[in-house]
Amino acid sequence: LFSISRAAGAPMGRRLRRVALLPGRALRVWWSEAGGGRAASRRSTNDQLPTPHSLRGFVTTRDRRLRTRSTAPTVEARRTMLFFPNFSKGFVVGAMRLAFVKSKTKRSGWRGPPAMVCAMTALATVVLTALVALVVMTDRAEARGPLMLIDVETGRILYAENPHQRWHPASLTKVMTAYLAFEAIRDGRLSMETQLVTSKTANKMPPSKIGLPVGAKMSMELALKSLIIKSANDVAVMFAETIDGSVAAFTDRMNRTARRLGMTRTRFVNPNGLPAGEQVTTAADLARLARAVMLEYPEHAHFWATRTMRIGRVRLRSHNTLIGAFPGATGLKTGFICDAGFNIVASAKRNGRHLAAIVLGEVTPQDRAARAASLLEHGFDTYAWKLFLRAPQLDGYRPAEGQDLAAPSIRSRIRVWDCRRRPVKRRVKQTSVSRPSTPPAQAQP
Repeated sequence: LFSISRAAGAPMGRRLRRVALLPGRALRVWWSEAGGGRAASRRSTNDQLPTPHSLRGFVTTRDRRLRTRSTAPTVEARRTMLFFPNFSKGFVVGAMRLAFVKSKTKRSGWRGPPAMVCAMTALATVVLTALVALVVMTDRAEARGPLMLIDVETGRILYAENPHQRWHPASLTKVMTAYLAFEAIRDGRLSMETQLVTSKTANKMPPSKIGLPVGAKMSMELALKSLIIKSANDVAVMFAETIDGSVAAFTDRMNRTARRLGMTRTRFVNPNGLPAGEQVTTAADLARLARAVMLEYPEHAHFWATRTMRIGRVRLRSHNTLIGAFPGATGLKTGFICDAGFNIVASAKRNGRHLAAIVLGEVTPQDRAARAASLLEHGFDTYAWKLFLRAPQLDGYRPAEGQDLAAPSIRSRIRVWDCRRRPVKRRVKQTSVSRPSTPPAQAQP
């Protein structure tokens, strides 16, 4: 277009140069809105999150501080939708201008391409960019795990993606374990003075764990902090054996409670969330559980919002990086196993509104925190619109027919070395053993 503008003359040359710059301008707009270039270096780096605008979308972690860049829950799709229409707009506008300014270029001797050619070029550009955007957004939607955002007080669903897809809960199982512990304290079967004893079964649990020796005792308050903050697998077994005498009996109680709360697509086989193929849940069921534990036991809410704890001289920190970094965060629980990815149930309060976000299947802890913060920010920003549009209620929100899918495994996508390494087959060195020769007369046929 620049070479044509040199031969076109003054009026037409200026128009062609402006048309030639349109795709570049669209690209710069997309890059600045996506958080790149100089705009990213000017962002705030303090602990307070900057005021969000319409095209912010994910959180980054630096020195244990979160900085919100956007609130849209589908930021990758929004970027794609922003870039491609503007990019194609440059070609469309250029083609239309070339088609309709032929009458003004008679003095230069160049009349421009035919109108039909310009129209076909514009149509082909629009179709191609639409197909590319559809492929990008579809690929991202298939790779993303289930999401859900609810209002804790009213039970309204503010946002959801694949909420009925079965998923491995990992350590989010301990939310149910803590719920049953709070229930036992309320019913008088346990108290805050109860001592939990470490059994052989609890001592054999793999990390994450406290690692007390067999027979050691732990107070109820310290055990609840270890279960929620440290996510200790051995402490979950200690709770199971203290409440019901055995892990099997406690697991039956967990499943009965899940059915009572309406968690129809959830099944527990252990109290701590260690890998098990039959232990599954959904984002909608976890939303029901989180809402129940926050509404029924508000007196224990400080356990979910605690950032650190001490056992002797050892200081342990919560894996929930939103606590203390996201304005209004009230905590809850994280979880991780290789097959499930990084999961989180996070809640926050602002201006009298209490929201909870469920994020499953992220590939890094940073993506997990970013996704949860993005959902919560999106919920606070669009809350009035959701009420106006009458968002559906969580109660009675059931899957349609044919959605009984098995829980997938995302082990190959997890960016953790332990999840990708393969077991090494050790070669057994075979040693030859000399046997005494058998006399020919005694040989067996």
